[in-house]
Amino acid sequence: ELNIWYDGSTNPSRHLRSFENMAVLHRYNDPVQCRAFLTTLRGPAQDWFHQLPPGAVRDFDGFSSSFLNQFASVKAQEKSYLTLIGMQQKEGESLRDYVARYTRACVDVPSATEKIKSGGLTRGLLPGLCRNSLAKRPGRTFDEVLGRCAKYMNVEEAEADFLQAGKAKTESRDEKKDRKLVSTVERKGSPKSEREDRSRGWRATQYTPLLASNARILEVMEKEIRENVVRWPRTRKDGPTKLKSNLYCRFHKDYGHNTDECRHLKTEIERLIKAGYLKEFIYKDRERTSRRRERSKSPHKRARTPNKEELPQKRGVIHMIFGGPTDGDSNRARKAYARGHHRKIEVQQVEENVPVMNFGPADMGDVERPHNDALMITAQISGYEVQRIFVDTGSSVNMIFYNCLKWMELDIELAPLHTSLFGFNGSEVAPLGQTTLAIVLGEGGLRKVKMVRFVVVDVESAYNVILGRPALNTFQAVVSTYHMKLKFPMGDKVGEARGDQRLSRT
Repeated sequence: ELNIWYDGSTNPSRHLRSFENMAVLHRYNDPVQCRAFLTTLRGPAQDWFHQLPPGAVRDFDGFSSSFLNQFASVKAQEKSYLTLIGMQQKEGESLRDYVARYTRACVDVPSATEKIKSGGLTRGLLPGLCRNSLAKRPGRTFDEVLGRCAKYMNVEEAEADFLQAGKAKTESRDEKKDRKLVSTVERKGSPKSEREDRSRGWRATQYTPLLASNARILEVMEKEIRENVVRWPRTRKDGPTKLKSNLYCRFHKDYGHNTDECRHLKTEIERLIKAGYLKEFIYKDRERTSRRRERSKSPHKRARTPNKEELPQKRGVIHMIFGGPTDGDSNRARKAYARGHHRKIEVQQVEENVPVMNFGPADMGDVERPHNDALMITAQISGYEVQRIFVDTGSSVNMIFYNCLKWMELDIELAPLHTSLFGFNGSEVAPLGQTTLAIVLGEGGLRKVKMVRFVVVDVESAYNVILGRPALNTFQAVVSTYHMKLKFPMGDKVGEARGDQRLSRT
């Protein structure tokens, strides 16, 4: 007996497919299929069959066609591929739930090609590692895309389990902090003081140096700090506003700017730090020194505000995080490099139209003298604003430290490197590998982008990046540590990158 039936109220195509699967399993021939199919009809569907004239059913193909035509009015309308293109992962929705919802929708769009299904899934993902991976290297088939998503699902769920386990251990400690913070707010949180805080505003020099981006810290605020402690902004009852840009703030749950650039979030993080929270993200307690230094400076000597214009768009900020192959990565390559120095070949030299780059009193700016400070700059690397970049004309390689690269969350593969580095604490260091990244130097409209090869090392350092001779020569840069500045040609003009004397002393 077949355990399927049809009464005329549901999709006839699905019932027919179910019956055909059963017929294949039991190896029904055509006459048996006609008789067996009749036994699956109930109510109005069976009444329809008995109203057919004698001889109307000659074979199962004709029987099934008449059946589909009769109940076509209740057949589900096939959805367009635009249904898949328009699907989006919701804020707070896990990767597993989104993929499950998307694959269910694919069933209703049988005409969708592999390319449409793969592209729609990638397009709807929230920004993150999974989306970056699929955007950089699209899957050849939809099954491959689903398999790669499954790996990121496991990572996402493992991190959630880890945070949940840690939350239970710190619950009692958080309750004590809550009581302390509530009492602090009651003493200092009067409407008058809040208005004064808003009128004064927070200057950049008043923020505590942090080890993580604002988006990372927000995740901890959401999961580990009690709801009534954080001053969450008001959200719209009807959800996010109409999409004006691709920038989304998870703190405001709205579009318009990204999470890392949210001034309100930055202010709230600073308030929580002063109340005793988020200490694990503090780099060093230098607030007292910073305030004293700020008071001692005249207004025209204060730190310059970084230019907000980005090329390309800034994706985040990397704060302080706790030999080489220049002439080749093999003996043969190094010998060829050395021979090239002694080989004299007469060629016609083409003069480059490079502007004169010099340094004078006007380049001193707010540099405090006398000084022996290292030249430490901020630059954009692969879309991230990276601070504490040490310009070292004595280094034969460009180095990026693994902790910095890890915070950047770039989906890259390191190329192998067999040449060791020397000079770290007088010992030999084996690099993890090497990679090529885009770096932007300059300010305002005078900015230059170059692809630079970096050696990746996993050691403790006071810097995020060391910019050595290879990168400086690539930019044709001229360095003056006395003026805390480097310059480079930009056509017939000169671009420059200023050093941060305050950072070099901390």
